[in-house]
Amino acid sequence: MKGCLVTNTANELNADSDPKIKSKLSIFTNDIRSLFLNNLKQELTLTEQERNDQADYFIISMFGLASASKLFNESQLQIFIKNIFKEK
Repeated sequence: MKGCLVTNTANELNADSDPKIKSKLSIFTNDIRSLFLNNLKQELTLTEQERNDQADYFIISMFGLASASKLFNESQLQIFIKNIFKEK
């Protein structure tokens, strides 16, 4: 099945899922979010809260893009990516 293993796993999580899997997924997600946050520190005009908000936006968008890749065509995905990274 097309898609990212991490996203596919996250999409299958529920209350009965193995806590070890939930923990590993949480660690991975927090590591990626930290990378986004570290890069956002270069944006000197952003407040700490704005950086945190933007890092959350990017990590959620990453999961959304991975899920969308299962259903939408390349052109639609490019529009999604363009909108994620457009200047606000």
